[in-house]
Amino acid sequence: EKYLSASKKVVDTVYADPGLKKKVIFKLPDAENDPKSTAKQVLTYHATLAYRRRLSEEDLAPLLNAFAKGQQIDKNFEQSLRAPLTALLVNPRFLFRAEHDEPGKDEWPLNDFEIATRLSYFLWSSMPDRELFKLADQGKLRDPKILREQTLRMIADPKFTALSRHFAGRWLEFDKMIDQVDPDPKRFPSFTPELRRSMYYESIEFFTHLIRENRPLTDLINSDYTFANVTLARHYQLKEPVTGNELRKIKLHDPNRGGILGMGSILTATSLPLRTSPVHRGVWILDAMLGDPAPPPPPDAGELPADDTKADGLTFRQQLDRHRKAKQCASCHARIDPLGFGLENFDAIGRWRSKDANGKPIDSSATLPGDITFSTPKELKQLLLAGKDKFSANMTRKLISYAAGRGLEYYDEVTVNQIVTGIAKKNDSSRELILQIVNSRPFLNRSKTR
Repeated sequence: EKYLSASKKVVDTVYADPGLKKKVIFKLPDAENDPKSTAKQVLTYHATLAYRRRLSEEDLAPLLNAFAKGQQIDKNFEQSLRAPLTALLVNPRFLFRAEHDEPGKDEWPLNDFEIATRLSYFLWSSMPDRELFKLADQGKLRDPKILREQTLRMIADPKFTALSRHFAGRWLEFDKMIDQVDPDPKRFPSFTPELRRSMYYESIEFFTHLIRENRPLTDLINSDYTFANVTLARHYQLKEPVTGNELRKIKLHDPNRGGILGMGSILTATSLPLRTSPVHRGVWILDAMLGDPAPPPPPDAGELPADDTKADGLTFRQQLDRHRKAKQCASCHARIDPLGFGLENFDAIGRWRSKDANGKPIDSSATLPGDITFSTPKELKQLLLAGKDKFSANMTRKLISYAAGRGLEYYDEVTVNQIVTGIAKKNDSSRELILQIVNSRPFLNRSKTR
């Protein structure tokens, strides 16, 4: 019922706007075209877009029947199209992305319309445009040259920012900036709605730029640029003069700030309302960046104070050291805590600091298993860059899963390894990663659920 109500509202909106209605009902009956044949042309066009494939007479029959019933009640052509247009918007073929089955097979190729749909929802989070539909109808999308050309065209399109919002936002968790992050307003009065928005869009602009400009994937780990406006520049204490509210690319002079580990969105999303959380930040690095998530804490793990000013005179590091002495906590925290402490110079909203909330000096030194030491965000990033293939493989898995609309299986690791090896030979090209994924076996084929 909610879908039907929403669909009726959409159609009502179209009919209330003469210009929009003319675009939707793009043809009217005339001396050469009677109402039925004209309605068939209009509905065929919209149903092809809505169902994202070539139509059969069986697809069109209920829509034309709905039009015919409307004609019996009201001879007005446009009003008779209301019911079939509404029906299109509640049809499961429109609401769900269905791909054909081939019984008895473990894997089978997608048809061209299915490839067009996968490609469009992967890069644009929306239905294919006319050019993709035309190529699908001509059976050309399995041609690697044409698939490459279309992918590059779509990356250049403004709609490509959808990949940053929907994929990168969920993967890196900066989408939490929209409505899930609430730093304490008394502790952090400078965290304004404008700063929240600026942090969120900095991450979107950065990820979009990374792929559009074919930057290496390692820019996500460390870079000498970001996107900032006057609000962010002030927050980050940037040396480069920045004016205005529009985000623009600027050079970073502080080696601790560049890359996603220095972004306010990530640092705020991995903190608590009143303090930083080395544990959350360490868990995030293991999971989001390295694809090696820590297990959930045991039921009796206990909790650390939510406010670091109420710590009985202890620094947060001292509190956490005391907590990790428990046998059930020690092994996991040995992996987690050092990574998080490497970012302790960034406070709970991503500002650089040298002292904690109690006025005590920040100690960001850390030692990972194997006696691997570091003491600044810069050194932590150098450590991650040294193992960049692990980051590349994790990002590749995440992107393939998102693009194919399914979780990866053990047999997909062959593709992952091939892609990681291939892009490493091309300076870890981010655009090459996208191109190789859309030409990969998991993307161009459908597998039986195993």
